[in-house]
Amino acid sequence: MPDTVQDFELYHKDLIANMNTCIQTAIQAMEEAKIHQKFYSDIKTAPAEFKIGDVVKKKYYSLSSAINNKSATLDPRFQGPYKIIAKLGENLYVLSTLDSDEYSTAAHASQLYPYHLRDDVEITIPDVVRIPTNYKGAARSNLNE
Repeated sequence: MPDTVQDFELYHKDLIANMNTCIQTAIQAMEEAKIHQKFYSDIKTAPAEFKIGDVVKKKYYSLSSAINNKSATLDPRFQGPYKIIAKLGENLYVLSTLDSDEYSTAAHASQLYPYHLRDDVEITIPDVVRIPTNYKGAARSNLNE
């Protein structure tokens, strides 16, 4: 420990400089790791592109429950089939059941898988899609325009 105020100020400045160097080194290491992780992630996954009107199945997430005597192993892996009726963002799609044109659920592209119908079913897309209101209370509509 420093004995005088001047020694303490020098020690403090040196400590701050050392901490800033460590922080910069950690930030640089994190950026390099991020680049490596993105590179290997991009190799494994292909970007999923779906169009409005495509028929898809949605990944189903289930939890086991010992209290309810339920095993997630026996639950279905996918829900659906659904049709895509609107696109909310780059990777977010609005889904509805095949026999309805109303909003059923929304899903990220990573949760969707192409589904090939065995029978020829006519897929209709509504002109206006009504989605339940968001947390601000504003309704979303006319997404397909």
